[in-house]
Amino acid sequence: MAVKTRIGEVLKAEGRTSKWLAEKMSKTQNTISLWVNGKVSITLDDLYQVSEALGIPVKELLYDKSELDAKSDK
Repeated sequence: MAVKTRIGEVLKAEGRTSKWLAEKMSKTQNTISLWVNGKVSITLDDLYQVSEALGIPVKELLYDKSELDAKSDK
């Protein structure tokens, strides 16, 4: 079972493409697509690289705002 991330949502919100991210990370566009579509799990190293490329914390790639707010309320 692949880890579901919000990479696709974040790319769209930022006006970026999987091609842009692939070039930024020296990965193939197919690899990015597999992550976005949840076909394969992303490694922790790659997850950190994505967060750096997009300039957002890793937790925002794993949880949406409502989930983060709910976790901080506990």
